Amino acid sequence: MSATFFNNPIPNLLTPENVAGLLDVKVETLAVWRCTNRIDLPYVKIGNLVRYKPKDVMDYIERKTVYQNNPENSH
Repeated sequence: MSATFFNNPIPNLLTPENVAGLLDVKVETLAVWRCTNRIDLPYVKIGNLVRYKPKDVMDYIERKTVYQNNPENSH
């Protein structure tokens, strides 16, 4: 293995239970989102395991953040 491999460690991956807690949804809701592609929240599939990258979860939260002073949010 190259030295570059060890200089770029794999990020700590979050379990569906971790993400469900962060987003205040049920683990089953995350499963529905994955199966239906309803929500744009990338995940990692390793065998039967589902994991989430922390950056992807934070990016999802940022995309869902509504800023009251943003003219694009006025309806």
